[in-house]
Amino acid sequence: MLRFVGQVSVSDVERQLRTRPGFTTDPDPGLIDLSDALGFDVVALLLLLSAMSERGANGLPTRFRLPSDQPARHILRSWRFPRAASIAAGMPFRMLVDQADLAYFGEDLPPLRVRGEAKGPRASVLAHLVERRHFGLSAYRIDDERSLTHMMAGEAARWRGYAMLQLLEKSLHGYVSDIARVVVQELAANVVQHPESSVAVVASQLDLVARAAPDLPPALTIAVWDNGASITQTLRARLRERGTVRILPPQRVDTFAVEAHGWAPSWSTYASDWSPGPDASDPELLLASLFPGVSRKSPPPSPDVSAAERSVDAGYGLFALYKTAVDAFHGTVELRSGQALLRLSRPTESDPYRARVALDEELPSFAGDIVIVRLPIRDA
Repeated sequence: MLRFVGQVSVSDVERQLRTRPGFTTDPDPGLIDLSDALGFDVVALLLLLSAMSERGANGLPTRFRLPSDQPARHILRSWRFPRAASIAAGMPFRMLVDQADLAYFGEDLPPLRVRGEAKGPRASVLAHLVERRHFGLSAYRIDDERSLTHMMAGEAARWRGYAMLQLLEKSLHGYVSDIARVVVQELAANVVQHPESSVAVVASQLDLVARAAPDLPPALTIAVWDNGASITQTLRARLRERGTVRILPPQRVDTFAVEAHGWAPSWSTYASDWSPGPDASDPELLLASLFPGVSRKSPPPSPDVSAAERSVDAGYGLFALYKTAVDAFHGTVELRSGQALLRLSRPTESDPYRARVALDEELPSFAGDIVIVRLPIRDA
């Protein structure tokens, strides 16, 4: 059983899973107990969906115990968690909850109010968007290329509304049109790169003030999880096939200062023209996935390719993502793949990128990948 109290954060989920490393493979019924939860980080919910999906891939059922706190239940409904869980599990949400919690189904709830929210015009616009369910979880079944196109178009449209753009303009660094044009587009397009994906969930959350957990500063969070083959699995399979994942040299070389946890890097800094070999570790493969020209795809027939072709076919998606999220918006990009975790930031434009890369063998291996962008809120 995983049991959560108060604000459910990413660190809470990781801590629970470390104390129960067999959760995703234990044949006993898996219970995720949210009965004492009061609030949620949206990425923590993605981690729980991924753990549930991993159990499902092992033929093991998972059940949820819903919050006893009514506003917390309302957050889960407003964020469309029941639908996301249902799509990820492939069964109705009623079959995923404790029998006693069926009494909560169909209850009348007051308008959603976010605890501890800021005051002022930005908070009013945020409340307007929250009530209209602009944030939370959007789950998609990935059946064919059309479903991916539908996901990408729908998610981009969510961030182009007038009220949303006005709020982001007053809250973020950078050009807010790039949220839909680059950040959301590249997050959704990343799903295309993962073979065997059948489910994708896009998550978003905007906090104008700090919440209870110390690791949750005010930020716009946008993330995507899919249940396909992970980044590290995909690149390693390609390395076995052809001995390299480098299909084009980068047009510009960036430097990454690596802070390693749980593994021994070959160097303290890596350049983006570095090409991992067959003996590269999972953390190194995860780092290399950021580098332009690194891809599971085949090399282009001619080196004379356009910028658009590079972006689509030559491993430039995560490059465009971190250039926008880190450089333009002063934010971070996080990748979670198997037991490898990477967090990318940059102190100043003149500094190398700072990559905190960890191999956490105490964590169970999650299904698929999670790519997370967190963009800090600037002062009004």
